Amino acid sequence: MSLRRRLVTVILLVVAAGIVGSDVATWSALQSFLTGRVDSQLDIGLHQALRYAAQARVHDHPPHDTVLDALVSSNLYLEVVASNGRVVHARPSGSKARPNPTPQLPRLIPLVPGSRLALAGKSRGPYHPEAASFDMHSLGAHATTYRAVAAPFPGGIIIVAAPLTQVSQTLDSLVTIEMAVSAAIILIIFVFLLWLVRLGLKPLREMADTAHEIAGGDLTRRIDVAAPTTEVGKLATALNTMIARIAGALSEQRQSEGRLRRFVADASHELRTPLASIRGYAELFRRGARDDPVALERAMTRIEEESARMSVLVDDLLLLARLDQGRPLERAPVDLVEIATRAVEDARAVEPSRAIELVAGSPVPVIGDAHRLQQVVANLLGNCRAHAGQGATVRVLIEVTGASPAAGAPASPAARLSVSDDGAGMEAEEAQRAFDRFHRGRSRVEGSGLGLSIVAAIVEAHGGRAALHSRPGGGTTVSVDLPLARSAEVLPSRSEDPSGPLAGPERAGPPASGPGARGLEKGA
Repeated sequence: MSLRRRLVTVILLVVAAGIVGSDVATWSALQSFLTGRVDSQLDIGLHQALRYAAQARVHDHPPHDTVLDALVSSNLYLEVVASNGRVVHARPSGSKARPNPTPQLPRLIPLVPGSRLALAGKSRGPYHPEAASFDMHSLGAHATTYRAVAAPFPGGIIIVAAPLTQVSQTLDSLVTIEMAVSAAIILIIFVFLLWLVRLGLKPLREMADTAHEIAGGDLTRRIDVAAPTTEVGKLATALNTMIARIAGALSEQRQSEGRLRRFVADASHELRTPLASIRGYAELFRRGARDDPVALERAMTRIEEESARMSVLVDDLLLLARLDQGRPLERAPVDLVEIATRAVEDARAVEPSRAIELVAGSPVPVIGDAHRLQQVVANLLGNCRAHAGQGATVRVLIEVTGASPAAGAPASPAARLSVSDDGAGMEAEEAQRAFDRFHRGRSRVEGSGLGLSIVAAIVEAHGGRAALHSRPGGGTTVSVDLPLARSAEVLPSRSEDPSGPLAGPERAGPPASGPGARGLEKGA
């Protein structure tokens, strides 16, 4: 059974029970009231008859029938029974033209007790059934029920009875009216309940329809929330939140699967080149290069070079896979200035003609993996060597940002490492893809295109973020923000400032004001 039918059925049953209970109470109250009126009439008639019988006893003569008939209302049945059981007088109720049927006396007649006779004819307040009252019935086709009371007097018993025809007719009419009115009320309430329940359950039907559409694949659908404070509104809000999260998770899953497919395809493409070279030189060796020392040495050298290149690529892919899996890195207090100093020294040793400027002050402590952070700086400087051009100047800046409120500063203090050059820069579209894996940009220089991808992955694994800013002709800047170490974690102080000797004769004037170099696209 549907919820709507259950609600309508339960409410209708409760309403019907209430109406039936009210009808029964009304019928009982009216019956009590009408019976009380009959009892009052019987009390008055009995009181008049007993008083006359007592007066007749005083004057030493039996009660006269004509006087009794005059004293007792004609609406009441009057009967006098002698002490020997003989009916002395019986007067039917009603008019002389249309008298009511004569009732039959029962075998045993309960008498009103003496204490009760003293209250005859007086008001007794609310009706209470009298134990001495009894019912009598007439014979014939039109049987009539009487309510009667009997009391003794000297020489016999006086019985006064009232027909209950009008009481029965009134109660029957009441039952008919109550049944008609109750049926009409129940019908009206039934129609109203159908409309009200349908209106109340309309949001639930809309939720069900929306859920079916969402299940069909339309994750853009949402449930309208008219009153967020109601139970239905709270349910709709919760469902919308759940749907949004599910849609976001599915979208993220699709994007992740797309990135994984592209990553596998790019990795396969990158690995195919060195494998093809190795296979080609191996075939050359099999075809006769083994007999030519020069050709043999060349083949072995190229096989070794391609193997080394493929080994570097596999190592980079393995590093990215581990970082994507969230494998923990080493966590220890390290000085970002000292790490940058070593990387700059290595870069100057590799390319002595390049002007590399290091700007740093006091130690900047961060928590992380010193080897991986050194790899970050080395990758950034390697991109500059590969892409910035021979005459471009590289500037490495280490500072603490967010220490005081400023426009664009992080909400909390962070260590920022910026590597910039004054090279040719890159287009906006190319800058947006700079951190994509296997993207080498338009320069197509030698390299796997994983340099900046590794930088971004390592920085994110340290809880930081990497950003690139570039414009054509304005150079390129890659900035890396890392969380500062807590003040309780102390780094050993350095004996000398690395910016001193490193910023000596190779300083190349003021650094470029714009974002940095084309070389920071991607590469090894």
